Amino acid sequence: MLEVRYETGRDKADDSVRIEVPLSKSMAARSLILNYIRGEEEPLKMPDCDDTRELSAAIARLRRYIPSLPDYMCDINSADGKYCDIYIKEGFDMGNGGTSLRFFLALVASIPGVRTEIRCSGQLKSRPLAPLIDVLRKFGAEIDCTECEGYAPLIVKGNILTGGRADISKRITSQYFSALILVQSLWRDGLIYDTEGLVSKPYVFMTESMADHSGVSEIEYDWSAAANFYEIALVTGCQNIEIGGLIRPEDSLQGDSRCVELFGKLGVNTIFRKGGGVCITVDTDRICKIRDSKSLVSVDMEQNPDLVPPIAVGMALAGIRFKLMNVDTLKYKESDRLGALIGGLAKFGLKLTDKGGSLIFDGGEGDFREVEMIDCCQDHRIAMAMAAVAAKSEAVVVDENCVTKSFPDFFKQIHKLGFVSCNMT
Repeated sequence: MLEVRYETGRDKADDSVRIEVPLSKSMAARSLILNYIRGEEEPLKMPDCDDTRELSAAIARLRRYIPSLPDYMCDINSADGKYCDIYIKEGFDMGNGGTSLRFFLALVASIPGVRTEIRCSGQLKSRPLAPLIDVLRKFGAEIDCTECEGYAPLIVKGNILTGGRADISKRITSQYFSALILVQSLWRDGLIYDTEGLVSKPYVFMTESMADHSGVSEIEYDWSAAANFYEIALVTGCQNIEIGGLIRPEDSLQGDSRCVELFGKLGVNTIFRKGGGVCITVDTDRICKIRDSKSLVSVDMEQNPDLVPPIAVGMALAGIRFKLMNVDTLKYKESDRLGALIGGLAKFGLKLTDKGGSLIFDGGEGDFREVEMIDCCQDHRIAMAMAAVAAKSEAVVVDENCVTKSFPDFFKQIHKLGFVSCNMT
């Protein structure tokens, strides 16, 4: 556990502070799968985080058994569907990466002859896989759930899949669709699907673009990670936060580049630099005006669920009343993020409610006199969002280990903005 304190005064500094965010792990996961399917090498620049390392290691093990997947599939097609049995006895451990697990399951199920076990962390065992499993089985894959039907761990035997229409839940996650889109080129027929009513639709658009050979060649810097620094700027008033590498929302494949728009409406503004990168500035008068007006800021978050933790915590700490709509999918992430946000902020007298699929905050100044330990539910996005509470309280204690999933240097980076941390003994 890590105790985080905030040293006041950084908000008055005139000098800019340079923040480094990681590359997008969402883009990296798609790139790893696609490059293996295409017979290409792993991208040279990858995020240094748990999810990417675990998926990269899994693909590397597959390469030892099938060095060139295009050649392997070509041989099968030329031999009229005959293939050998490839038993990978040691199996694969996908750790705590939900995206990695879903993408890798679809890949292995689509490689004829491969038999293996896919394992994961205890926490990830609780995340649903049934909609994806059902479609893969319908298309011809053999998948056995060894502990609980619809959940990992799994025994998988890949086949020549037929493809066809994917009738699949659209209200839990878009990752099921992305997993199928990534591997459909391996099937006898293509994938038929529609995205009407789909949550987190920008991630499917990202997948479609990257699955196109004329798509992207480089992985972008991560807007989801950058959102935490917009949150800190909103809460502390820190000026001139420079974040390198980020590209304009209109040029980005990342739906979470929307944080520029969302925080901009609150008074946290973005200046784009030539050659890439941004400078975050704060209009404190606008923030105060919104807070003092007592008006309710309503935002539909259906397509950007990963932005909910920094947006919700940031506005609550700034005293801005809000209603974040269509956030029910947060219950099915690495943790029940709605419960984690409500429980975490309740420790400081800030009452959030979950009502009809919306997260609502009716205002209040809170009580920040005590050092509090926050249950981050081993969830990286909760830990990063809740760290900003230290700017209001004497200190907070959070789980620093879970941020290695996406942003191992997070606490090192916020130290530049006055957040001092030390390990608890």
